[in-house]
Amino acid sequence: MSQENLSNTELIDKLYNSAGEHLRSAVTDWANYAHWKDSVNELDDTQKAVYLIGVLNQQVLNGGFNQYFDNSYGMFGYETLRVLRTIGATATADLLEQALKLVNYDQLSEPEFSQYIANNLVDDSIGDELGQLDDQYDELDNSEDLEGLLANWIKTEPNMR
Repeated sequence: MSQENLSNTELIDKLYNSAGEHLRSAVTDWANYAHWKDSVNELDDTQKAVYLIGVLNQQVLNGGFNQYFDNSYGMFGYETLRVLRTIGATATADLLEQALKLVNYDQLSEPEFSQYIANNLVDDSIGDELGQLDDQYDELDNSEDLEGLLANWIKTEPNMR
């Protein structure tokens, strides 16, 4: 079945599953964050975008930004922010950017922050502020079609034509 005949959900699920297969075969120790990060960087641009946005969405909808960072997916936060801006998901990007500013209060460089998140839990003192961002994230479905934006971007990527 060609990409054009897939629904947005089917297209994204296909790419997310493909990324997951790669990561499950490449990463044998999920606590080895450097290897996990390297394996994500081996994904092609579309798989990587789908993976990064997918885990952000799953983690935040399930347990909030706190869960996203505490489960170490936040080590991809700045990359995810760039992808969100690339696909035009400005409202989602703005919330992630606010969360990153709260969590990265020491203004660590991107590599330092990634390493920090891989090895630390979020400071409890910012829990209420992250919770407010969670509430706003939950309401994004009414104003920003993240799935549609991602699928439209994928369909217009040169390597997907």
